[in-house]
Amino acid sequence: MDAVFGVKDKEGKLIHLSKERYKHILRHPHMHEQLENIKSAIQNPTTIRYYEEDEKVIYYYKEFKNNEPEERYLLVQ
Repeated sequence: MDAVFGVKDKEGKLIHLSKERYKHILRHPHMHEQLENIKSAIQNPTTIRYYEEDEKVIYYYKEFKNNEPEERYLLVQ
C-alpha cells in the first residue's frame, strides 16, 4: 500500500493514510494545509468514538481552540 503517512494512535494502533484517501481529502480546499492536524487528531485526539455497528470504525476528534469557531474541530475517520 502506498501511504502518505503511518502513525500510532493514542491506543498504539498503527493508522495509515493512503494516497487514495489523501486525494479524496484534498478535494476539500480548506483541507490542503491540514496534514499535520490530521496526524495530531490521530495521535492525540480530544475524543475517540467507535461506530456502534462496526467496532473497526473509529472517529478521532481534535479540538483546535485557536481557530475560527466554524473550523474549531477536526474529525478523522
